[in-house]
Order: sequence, then C-alpha cells, then structure tokens
Amino acid sequence: MNIDLLLTRLGRDPRQSRENRALAEKAKEYLRRAKNVVITGKHGAAKGEIAKPAACCALATDFLGDPLDTKKVKLLSGATEKVFDATVATLRTALGVSTK
Repeated sequence: MNIDLLLTRLGRDPRQSRENRALAEKAKEYLRRAKNVVITGKHGAAKGEIAKPAACCALATDFLGDPLDTKKVKLLSGATEKVFDATVATLRTALGVSTK
C-alpha cells in the first residue's frame, strides 16, 4: 500500500500538517532503504513484503516520537499480527532504527 494512502487511512493525511508530512517522508525513506531487505522466516517472505509499508510507518512514528494506533496499523498492514511484528523487528535491526 502507498505510504500516503496508509497514513490518510490512519487519520494522518500528509497534506494536512507539517508533522504528518515529516512522518510520511521518514516512512518513505525507510521504505526506500528497506527495498533490498528480505523478510524471511516461518511466515514466508511474501507476507513480510506486504507488511513493509505499514512497518515503515510504525518505525517512523517510533523514531519521531509520534505514536499511531498500533491495532489499526496492524490491521491495515495486510498481514497477521505476528508477521507484522516480525517485519518491524527485522526492519528495525536491518535499518538501524532506534526510538526517540
């Protein structure tokens, strides 16, 4: 799913404020950097790939200290909760993302 569309569905439309725009840009940066990161595991690579945009949004909110509704992010990710959590953990490690 497109980052802008995902954030809009989460009530954080990037066109509405500077903070939302910064969140969208950070999530897009993470998604670009995650392009070559392969999500593997018992859940399968394809499912982890589906969750990448939502996982990048979650990482961006953690980094910027601006939380989103985690349940809604997981629901919109298109993956199960376990796959989403594994994808976030893998990307956090691979991209070297820390929380604020």
